[in-house]
Amino acid sequence: MQRSVASILLLVASVAFGLSAGCWWLQRTVFTPADSPSIAAAVLDQSAIRLEIITVVSARTAGALGTTPDTLANFLDTEVLSKRAGAAELAPFIERAHLRAIGSNDDLVVIVPSELVNIVRSEAQVALLKGQGAEHVINSKDDDFSRQLLAAIEATGATIAFDPIGGGTLSNQILGAMETAAQKRMPQWSRYGSD
Repeated sequence: MQRSVASILLLVASVAFGLSAGCWWLQRTVFTPADSPSIAAAVLDQSAIRLEIITVVSARTAGALGTTPDTLANFLDTEVLSKRAGAAELAPFIERAHLRAIGSNDDLVVIVPSELVNIVRSEAQVALLKGQGAEHVINSKDDDFSRQLLAAIEATGATIAFDPIGGGTLSNQILGAMETAAQKRMPQWSRYGSD
């Protein structure tokens, strides 16, 4: 009986050690990306990733370089991505893509006044925000609030809403105006709504 209890405890300790070592390795490799040419080379060895990079870069920059996408794709494949120097040049970009994929990007989101639609509930708040440099300030008590909201969303291209108070119909009005503005920008109508 004592031997079986000791065996179980040893098994539990082994599993715990294995999990700890696995978590440590996962933290070091997956959640702590490094600006390393060897990591970039390993990523570029993946044929699907390599093909995607070649396709996107050659399609978007061939015209600016005065060449065809096929010629640029061939050059990227044989002269840039297949060499260690190419991986070293792409290492910072791959690190940033990795950071974005795991959600730990330190890039600040900056919203300038011309991109922000402010919705308030009094003329005093309208005056206050306009005095601080806000461009699009709408009073939800105005009779033509829906029209002003749609015009402001069309002007800014806003696609994100934050309603700190909630409740009522304001959130639905904002989302409806965003959808209407987005549909107006679409080249053709779709029964599924905007992109």
